[in-house]
Amino acid sequence: GNGRGGSCFFSGIQGRARPSRRCVPTRSFRDALAPGVARDAGRTSGESVNNLRRVGVLLATCSGLFALVLIGGALGPLGLWAMALIFAAPRLRPWLAWVPWGLVTTGVLLSAIAWFFTDGNPDVALGLALIYLQIHRALSRTGSTDERIALLLAGLMLVASASRIETGLWGVGLGGWTVGLVFGLLPSRGRTQSRSVQGLMVALLIAVIALAGVLFPLIPRRMAVAEPIQESVTGFTDVVELGKIGVLYDDNTVVFRVQFSAPVPELIYFRGVALEQFDGKRWWTDAPRVNAVQQLPETFADDAVRLVYSWNPDENGTVFTAGEVLSVASGTTGLSRDSHGAWRVVDAPERVELTVVSRGPWGRDSTAVTDPPRPGQYLDLPHRMDDRVAELAVQVAGAAVDADATIDRVANYLRDNYDYTRAPRDVGEDEPLSTFLFDRRTGHCEYFASAQALLLRNLDVPARLVNGFVGGDLDPIDGRLVVRRHHAHSWVEAWNGERWRVVDATPGAGAPVGPSLLAGIGEWIQGLWVSHILGFDGARQTAALTTIGSSFQRVSGQTHTGAVPWLGLTLLCALSLLSAWVVERLLNVSWRRLTGERPKRSGPVARLHRKARAHLQSQGYFPPESLPPLEAAQWLITQIGDGAKPLEELAWLMYRVRYGGESAVDLAPEAQRLAAAVMQVDAQRGIR
Repeated sequence: GNGRGGSCFFSGIQGRARPSRRCVPTRSFRDALAPGVARDAGRTSGESVNNLRRVGVLLATCSGLFALVLIGGALGPLGLWAMALIFAAPRLRPWLAWVPWGLVTTGVLLSAIAWFFTDGNPDVALGLALIYLQIHRALSRTGSTDERIALLLAGLMLVASASRIETGLWGVGLGGWTVGLVFGLLPSRGRTQSRSVQGLMVALLIAVIALAGVLFPLIPRRMAVAEPIQESVTGFTDVVELGKIGVLYDDNTVVFRVQFSAPVPELIYFRGVALEQFDGKRWWTDAPRVNAVQQLPETFADDAVRLVYSWNPDENGTVFTAGEVLSVASGTTGLSRDSHGAWRVVDAPERVELTVVSRGPWGRDSTAVTDPPRPGQYLDLPHRMDDRVAELAVQVAGAAVDADATIDRVANYLRDNYDYTRAPRDVGEDEPLSTFLFDRRTGHCEYFASAQALLLRNLDVPARLVNGFVGGDLDPIDGRLVVRRHHAHSWVEAWNGERWRVVDATPGAGAPVGPSLLAGIGEWIQGLWVSHILGFDGARQTAALTTIGSSFQRVSGQTHTGAVPWLGLTLLCALSLLSAWVVERLLNVSWRRLTGERPKRSGPVARLHRKARAHLQSQGYFPPESLPPLEAAQWLITQIGDGAKPLEELAWLMYRVRYGGESAVDLAPEAQRLAAAVMQVDAQRGIR
């Protein structure tokens, strides 16, 4: 004894008795007075902390998987299955000890690579790899180090999904991961220190941010292409088919944002496509398109306004212009224009920024385009048309003396005598327009616009149906107009002999409405996210890497003549690897100082001993910290029974390596067998 309630132990190594250089107290003063009470209290405290840590790790893990599920596609069911497996991991783990995880890991990673090259979708390949690593961690490992790996993997899942998800639900995953991080970083010992927990959080956050900074410029932006607009949801379409929609529901999805160089007009019509062909039920266009090379003029007329758009174009690349268009320019894509004055982007990237110079007015009765119709154009009538339509047209026009008066009379008649509804209830009707005009007398904007165009054509006034958007929501933060799918609208352009007039017979077409301040802040944050995160597409990534590589090459005293600065990029990669190594060293040092952990000795036997002991701690068994490995194993035997005896033998193997000089590699197979035996201890199911 050392006279302080402790003892010095002797290690028998290679037939010799050798005193340990370290004499440590085996009991605290409290243990000496009430051993049972102290031990039970320490174990209860350790179990509580351990349970909180498990809940935190589980919450963070599920939050990361939830972010991958939001990407959709094949990752949806894969992520849900992974959640189920991770919840069941404590019960499945003992039954899966025989699985050759190295071979399985190799197979899964090769499958992910093959999936990428065959399907060409990096979302699925990267998501599959991350999901598997999380499942592998949950089913094969239980130590505190592996729990930190789970937190890190969940953070990487959030990083990988951030550039693919535009919905705010991604923030739910981020919030869950952050909360889980607080509890998941609780020390594995039976006591906690708030300073240590805070320090561990900072260390792991630094690691995730550093990895995010490396991955952000490398991960390709693959924003999901918008789903085809459902028949029952409001939105833009370049084909109108009457009698097909039963009920219309609002869709708040943002289509585009536009910044005005002047105050936003009270009412604005964003023109998409003009449709001239009508067969009684369906409107469409077959107008040819020609490429249009446009450059912004150096000077503008006094009444001209610049409109700067940012949006994710649909498959047709429609550009929604407003007022009388003077110029359209884009630095990233080509443009085309059809004979009806409709603009589209050619070979558009995933995100487009475009500038349009226009002249007002912007609302009803404005001038859309100046191209005059050819003789007889926009006057065609359906082959099968109800005779009552022509009679109604003559009746409504009355004694109108010119085209403008005729246009106004038709619009006022429809606006005053028919009602707007989202549920026309005429799905499958053979003659939906006649049903609207003479029977139901209710309909949505496509019915009002179709009836107006058809009545005007019966009166020899050229008319065409236009699909686009009306109004929008003013963003109180940056002043941009946010146009959503529920702002989609149909109206008519009628030729009065001199110009095309924008005429809208639908009651209640709205002006821009400003959202609440809180909603505006959300829109502003989402706009920054879309512009700077999702909008950081492949072209901008390549340009950024090329610029950085060129800077490194100039610093080295070399200049590149080709398109790619290979030397600069090589130096960048070398610096990145060196920085990663330095950060990893600093994090290790910080981790040991914050947690009080001693430097871990290398070698397979020591690693297996740490893994086995960490497993028992994860089951709620916390030996006093003052005990060295051998006495800690003996303490665990008193608590668990024979299930902990392999840990005692494993401690002797570690002493033989540490003090006896034996080869850790030679003792590794025996250590592997003993560690596997310890891993069979399960506090919930009993000792196997």
